[in-house]
Amino acid sequence: MLLEHEILPNVLKPARYLGLEQGAFRKPFELADVTMCAAFPDLYEIGFSNYGLKLLYSLVNRQPGYMCDRVYAPATDFRDQLLSHEMPLYGVESFVPLKDFDVLAFSLQYELNYTTIFGILETAQLPFRSADRAEGFPLLIAGGPG
Repeated sequence: MLLEHEILPNVLKPARYLGLEQGAFRKPFELADVTMCAAFPDLYEIGFSNYGLKLLYSLVNRQPGYMCDRVYAPATDFRDQLLSHEMPLYGVESFVPLKDFDVLAFSLQYELNYTTIFGILETAQLPFRSADRAEGFPLLIAGGPG
């Protein structure tokens, strides 16, 4: 309710944060043995077209017991709304906070989006150091041409 009534009406492009694309898997979070969120540290419009992210998302979701959601860097208006309402950043299909996933996998395409990882972690209310996260989870991993 907070998201749909207080936050999304106050952002410029709310569809970025809803995961309504055709072909999305939408696997139930609570039924998965392992959960992962593929994170692209740039805006939705740039990350959605990334073939590597789509491939990873598809490969994980085709495995029984595994669930992969997606998250993109929030635009400043959305980030400010989340922070002011103390709502953590979430996977766009499950609406589950990133801190509840087993793995948060960043796709790094170029050096300029490295620092965006810190913004995503801050908005997700996730400490950067694994020692500061509950039982070290979610596990943060990164890869890509960057």
